[in-house]
Amino acid sequence: MQINIAYIRISDPHKQDPATQRQRISDYAIANNIIITRWVESDLSGSKTTKSARGITEMLGVLKEGDNLIISDIDRLGRDSISDIIETVTRLINNGITLHLAYGNQQICPADKNDLAKIFITIGDAYAAVRFAKERSQKAKAAAERRLTAGLLNGRRPGAIVVSKLDQHEKTIVLMRSEGASEYAISEALAVDRLTLRRWQKRRSELIDKAKEISIWQPGMTISDIKERLKKQR
Repeated sequence: MQINIAYIRISDPHKQDPATQRQRISDYAIANNIIITRWVESDLSGSKTTKSARGITEMLGVLKEGDNLIISDIDRLGRDSISDIIETVTRLINNGITLHLAYGNQQICPADKNDLAKIFITIGDAYAAVRFAKERSQKAKAAAERRLTAGLLNGRRPGAIVVSKLDQHEKTIVLMRSEGASEYAISEALAVDRLTLRRWQKRRSELIDKAKEISIWQPGMTISDIKERLKKQR
C-alpha cells in the first residue's frame, strides 16, 4: 500500500501554529488527488536539532519506493544546513520517493535523480516561493492595519456566500457520514483540517435552511447550486 506522509514542523509551539502548514498541505493534496495516510508533526527548531530528533530520520526509514512525502516548504527539512537538505532530498529520490513542496506546487521525483540542474533549480524556486509568500503576507497585514486605522472593514462581510474547496466533495462527505464515518476519518480522507470540515458542514446546513426558507430549494440540489441561487436572490 502506498504511503503518503505529510510532514509539519514548527520551531516554537508557543509562538507558532501548525494550522497554516496543515492547511497548505491539505489544499495541495486535494488539488493533486493525494490522500494523506499519515501526518507527522514536530515542534523543534530546524537549526538547533538533528534530523533524528525532528522525526525526519524515522520517516526516511518508513517511506519506500512509490511513496510520497509532502511538506509545505523546503525549510521544513532544515533551515541552516544546505548539505543536510541536499542529503535528505538525495536519499528520498534514490529510494524511489517523491518529495512534494506545497508552497510552490513543485515535486522532486525519483526520475530527477540524475538531473542536478532541475534539483537545484527546484530547491531554489522553493525558497523563492516561501520568501514571496512571506512578503505577500507582510504586505497584507500592513494593508489590513491601514484599513483598520481608516475605520474600514477587513475580510469578508458577515454571511457572505463564497465557494469552498469542499463543495466539490459534498457527495463524498454526505455518503461517508451516512455510512457512519467519523469527522476524523472524513477529514483524513480529504486531507483537510477537522475544523475546516466542521465549519463547512455547519455553513452547508445554514444555506440549505435558508434556501428552504425562501422556497428555492429543490431535491437533488448541490451546495454549489444553492449558493448560485442564493447569490441571484441578492
